[in-house]
Amino acid sequence: ILRINHTGASLLGYPRREYEGKAFKNFLPAEEQETWATFLELSTQANQRHSGEFALHCADGSIIYVNAESTFQNLEEDLPVLHMTLTEVTRRRQAEMALRASTERYKAVVQSSNDAIVSSDSKGLIVSWNPCAERMFGYQTAEIIGKPIHTLMPERDRDERLACIQRILDGGECDALNATVETTALHKDGHEFNIELSLTMWKIADGVYFTGTMRDITQRKQTEQTLRMLSEAVRQSPEAIVITDISGCIEYVNEAFVLNTGFCREETLGRNASMLSSGDTEPATYTNMWGTLARGEVWKGEFHNRRKDGSVFIESAVLAPIRQPDGSVTHYVAVKEDITEKRRLAEELDKHRNHLETLVVERTAQLTEAQHSALMEKGQDAGLPGTAQHGDGDLRPAADSGSRSR
Repeated sequence: ILRINHTGASLLGYPRREYEGKAFKNFLPAEEQETWATFLELSTQANQRHSGEFALHCADGSIIYVNAESTFQNLEEDLPVLHMTLTEVTRRRQAEMALRASTERYKAVVQSSNDAIVSSDSKGLIVSWNPCAERMFGYQTAEIIGKPIHTLMPERDRDERLACIQRILDGGECDALNATVETTALHKDGHEFNIELSLTMWKIADGVYFTGTMRDITQRKQTEQTLRMLSEAVRQSPEAIVITDISGCIEYVNEAFVLNTGFCREETLGRNASMLSSGDTEPATYTNMWGTLARGEVWKGEFHNRRKDGSVFIESAVLAPIRQPDGSVTHYVAVKEDITEKRRLAEELDKHRNHLETLVVERTAQLTEAQHSALMEKGQDAGLPGTAQHGDGDLRPAADSGSRSR
């Protein structure tokens, strides 16, 4: 460095005397040495102005970025001299670096996202397409860029969707803008599937753009449908269904429970299932039940419970643990049937059967006696040979005079 002006000296924060006689490269970070060497070589070989950017060390240890414009003089009577004009561009460079970093982060997020992220211009032409969109819609990036966005929509929905985009461009509103809506998308092979769509609009110098973030919710919708079906099956089940936590506090009851017990949901939720106990169930039944459930097994048995109106009824119950994906038991489910009437009918049937059996025995005995009496009377009236009436009225075979003694 032969000379430096006051502005150049203040740029790095050193006194002017500390620059003179030092190599310019001493003020550059190590990673900028190659950039400076190339700049110097190009500046001294060309016969025109040359420019470039690099970083410089400041006296306080900070780094600034400068734009350097050079002019080379190689006069015969003087030493070759390189004139440089330095303009600080730190803020611009930092903004560019931040923008570049932000852009790279955005690209990384878009490329790795599990959601399809698709952008289109104000004409409705697709301008960007991430890998998830390829998997979701079946189109490769090269074949979809530049195609109309309505390519991804079922034909019946296209007019409405395009009208929605036009309303946004005209300053109006659309339910899909800056919100999440459920709609239908069209795959390359022609099948439709359910998606969750979030639409945003953004502007840059060359126009207006839209970005849609889409998630395939087909499986979720199917799961929801299955859960609704199971929920309705439980709600409408003719058997009372109760779900409790592991301490026995009730968290769910269905309609059959309400009808069977007379307790409404508000009166049962949060209370222990023992609220139904009539006191007539053997204590050993509960001991066996809790022991079985503690082992993670299914228990079957009967309870003598009491309704809200005080009447006692008998329930046949099946209790089972509810396990989470990790195997832990968090709840118990009980499926219970009121068997009071069945039990009464069974007891009456047993009584009736026992009564019939008694009647049959009695009637059989009566018939046997009647047959016996009739036989004796018939024998007497007919004077049957070979019979004799003994003093006790019994008919016994008469002694055979011709029988041989042994």
